[in-house]
Amino acid sequence: MSQNIRRALAEARLAHQHYQNAGRLLAGGPASYYFDKFDEYITALFDRFAPFKTGDRVVLTVAPRCEGNWLSSAHFLIPGSAGEVESVDYRNGHFVAEVVFDRETWIDAAGVEWPVSMKHTYSIYEEELGLEAPATPDARLNCGGA
Repeated sequence: MSQNIRRALAEARLAHQHYQNAGRLLAGGPASYYFDKFDEYITALFDRFAPFKTGDRVVLTVAPRCEGNWLSSAHFLIPGSAGEVESVDYRNGHFVAEVVFDRETWIDAAGVEWPVSMKHTYSIYEEELGLEAPATPDARLNCGGA
């Protein structure tokens, strides 16, 4: 038997033991109780601690690193670009907003900028975003001025 097969068998045996241990822990009550608790933990994490919520208006505070597939988006993924949060996730110790930007465009071979026909979502780390400031109402509307 090769060493790889021996190692794989040992890992599989260990995984099976962990699975059995988890089953014993969950046997202390109905599984629905534990799933409800996990759901509460996740909800609390995102509702109480995430800096952004679905539907929030956000702006880039720094330009994200644009390489690979994102290289063609570098011209509009700049500080001040605004968009809307489509969803929020948590990855590698950071909250991440899935953002649809208002001004997503592409540049043709002649250098002309065009709006895209279907917008994309961009995964942006919390450190690269801020909440968009609400529009300031016209002072004349508030004071009845001329």
